[in-house]
Amino acid sequence: MILPAVAFLGYCLLVILILIRRGMQINATWMLAGYLGMSVFWTLGVLLSVVQPSALTFRWNKITIYAGASMSITLLLLAQAFLQRWRGALRWLLFGGLGLLAAFLLDPEISRLINIAPLAVGGLVLNQADLANILLAFAWGIFTLATLSLSWQEYRQARSPLHRNRIRYLLLTMTLTIIGDGLYITGNSPCIQISPLIKLGGATAIAYVTFSHHLTDIKQVYRKSISYAILTLITIGIFLLGITLPSTLFHTDQGLSTTLGAALVAIVLAVSYQPLRQATQNLIDQFLFGKSYEYDRVLRNYGRRIADILDLTRLAGVVIDVIDEALDIERGALLISEGGDEGIGKVRLKPYAVRGTISDEIMEFRGSSPLLIHLRLRGLPITQYDLDFQADFEKAHQQERDWLQAMHMDVFVPIQAKARLIGVLAVGAKKSGEPYFSDDLDLLSTLADQTAVALENARLFEDLVMLNSVLSQAYTALGKANRQLQEMDKLKSSFISAITHELRTPFANIDFSLQLLERYAQTNMPPEPTEQLKELAAGIQTARTMIDNLVTLASFFSKQGELRLGWLDFSKMLRDTLLPLKTVAETKELDFNIALPDNLPTMHGDQERLAEAVHHLVQNAIKFTARGGEIWVQCWATADAIYFEVKDNGVGIPADKLDTLWDGFTQMADPLRRGVEGLGLGLALVKYVVSAHDGEVWVNSKEGEGSTFGFHVPLSGPEQQETPDPAQLIRPSSKGYSSKKNHV
Repeated sequence: MILPAVAFLGYCLLVILILIRRGMQINATWMLAGYLGMSVFWTLGVLLSVVQPSALTFRWNKITIYAGASMSITLLLLAQAFLQRWRGALRWLLFGGLGLLAAFLLDPEISRLINIAPLAVGGLVLNQADLANILLAFAWGIFTLATLSLSWQEYRQARSPLHRNRIRYLLLTMTLTIIGDGLYITGNSPCIQISPLIKLGGATAIAYVTFSHHLTDIKQVYRKSISYAILTLITIGIFLLGITLPSTLFHTDQGLSTTLGAALVAIVLAVSYQPLRQATQNLIDQFLFGKSYEYDRVLRNYGRRIADILDLTRLAGVVIDVIDEALDIERGALLISEGGDEGIGKVRLKPYAVRGTISDEIMEFRGSSPLLIHLRLRGLPITQYDLDFQADFEKAHQQERDWLQAMHMDVFVPIQAKARLIGVLAVGAKKSGEPYFSDDLDLLSTLADQTAVALENARLFEDLVMLNSVLSQAYTALGKANRQLQEMDKLKSSFISAITHELRTPFANIDFSLQLLERYAQTNMPPEPTEQLKELAAGIQTARTMIDNLVTLASFFSKQGELRLGWLDFSKMLRDTLLPLKTVAETKELDFNIALPDNLPTMHGDQERLAEAVHHLVQNAIKFTARGGEIWVQCWATADAIYFEVKDNGVGIPADKLDTLWDGFTQMADPLRRGVEGLGLGLALVKYVVSAHDGEVWVNSKEGEGSTFGFHVPLSGPEQQETPDPAQLIRPSSKGYSSKKNHV
């Protein structure tokens, strides 16, 4: 009576558990609820038959039997939902259901629709009730056989050891259920009373699998049980030896011998229990379950082997080799994050396969992927079993799941450095077929942590090699471009030199002819042609000035524009240069202001070239300042240099034009200067002259408000009497220009 009551309470507790929480698989949970409901009804009937067998009618007893048969139907449906294998379910349900229905209709105590005369089979007479019982047993056998067949086929086809372990629990449930039904069919009272408790064990096992994701491995339990059993026997042996040894050796009193023996046993066990337990476990693992490994030894060996590895492929090989030596795996790979991981956003994983054949396709995981979140934020391994059955990963993109499943790996362990996912350790199944236990996962996680530093170093080394290759290519391309620029510069210099020298002769002839015409026109021509002749002479003079500028520029380009150095009075040079320019400014109605100190020191330089530089700066200010504008010219000296500056309130210069302002031939590209004569060589000549004196030029300008140009040169003059290379002069900035170069 007690055993059926305990079983009844157990089934009720399982039903309550289902109402409180749901399992991983909704369909399996509902099927489990149906199975437990039938079990409660069946166990109640068994309990009542034990408590008051005379009070039960034969009809109630029959209903209890049919409830037991119906449990086999719900168990088949539960197995199909549990294994997610619905194919073929209809066939089994059809055969078994027809048998159960036929038994129900033939049973004379339940249905009186059919009456069959007794049948004689080989001397055995079978009445209608016997036929109903045979059909009932047939239906039960069909459903039970179907459940066993389905579970065994799935067990043999399962690739993942964790999935196989999950099916073992279903097989355990089937075994206990068959044993319980067999005991009930015997009709023996003790067997009937114990059968509900045995079937409760099977129901508890299937409920445990339905509500738990990480299951205790049955083989691991078996291994631990053997280990503790052997350890218990050894402990008992040590205890008996410790009790009997003192009295045998020293012939002491029995009570004293027992006390001494107990103390001796306590000391021995306190010192040797932990090493003895570990040694026992290792021996059992080695001789009964295959190879084992020493955790600390594996880590020491691994740390020593990866210490100086800077190649990613070699590092991947060492990682998988160490894991293979410890766990005897079938396949493995190292998945490395390309481009790093900043802790957010997507991650691209590239596989480095060293065991087995896998695709080298690079997979990009979205930042919101549940797989990436689990690996990156939780830092925990993912098993293929998790991918197949854990509800969280069902939301992952199908392409990501397919990519991982195509590798046929069992465990994916994250490799992290500074909260960044830099790689994943992918490990295949063990050759022994065993799942990865908690100790194995701890080992893999520790190896992944040690791999992080080596992987970062290898990636850094690879980046440096790649950067060195890119820089080498860039230097080669830069050298080629530099040679091309030098050739173009020589070609430009040769072209300018040839053109200017060829133009000088015809312009000299034209100028000579115009001088003769001017003398003749003073006495022999009317005023109007004479005025036109003067304008023609002025135009020719302007053209000659342009040619002279080109000649000067060409001399700098060809390194032939040598300075004629000497000590000069900079103040006198300025007055001589500015006097004609002031007249030009007044002609244009400009307010021309000059601020020159009386005590400017003498300096060492080329007076003619410096005068040209001053002339071009002031002439530029006059050109680009409208009538009625103002120009300020000032000069000052410091202990080691002379500074010259000219400021105007003219049109100003756009910021995007300042970069090319000091280059030659830029005037024609400037829309602000349209209608102003010249080739745009003045500022280029200023820069070359000042740089040849080891000085600097600068400019500050704002469009519509005016410009300030200036330069300074050292009082001591240039260190070497050579012309600077124009290609090496510093280009201006957008805020203000400053250029200084030593001579070439």
